Amino acid sequence: MQAFTTTTPLTPAELQQLLAAALPGSTVSVRDDTHLHADHNRDVNHHGGHYKVKIIWAGFAAMTRVARHRTVQQAVSAAWAAGRIHALTLQLLTPSEAAKTR
Repeated sequence: MQAFTTTTPLTPAELQQLLAAALPGSTVSVRDDTHLHADHNRDVNHHGGHYKVKIIWAGFAAMTRVARHRTVQQAVSAAWAAGRIHALTLQLLTPSEAAKTR
């Protein structure tokens, strides 16, 4: 098995800016969770790239859960292909859904 290496992972701020630009009017928060995955797979060399992302965006209203995830994945596809992202945990909400979870 070939080892995955993220040599220059996105910073949380870079990921936040990338997502905010792709989803105008959204509220995006990003947390780097790489430290939680350091030893979960010995075949993987973790130098970063595990993120927990919460996005609140009105544009999600007409989308299914799968469509929401695909929209976000498309927005980060170049960074993912370049090895700058290893894993994303996504919480994707509309403003009204976010208000209910507070």
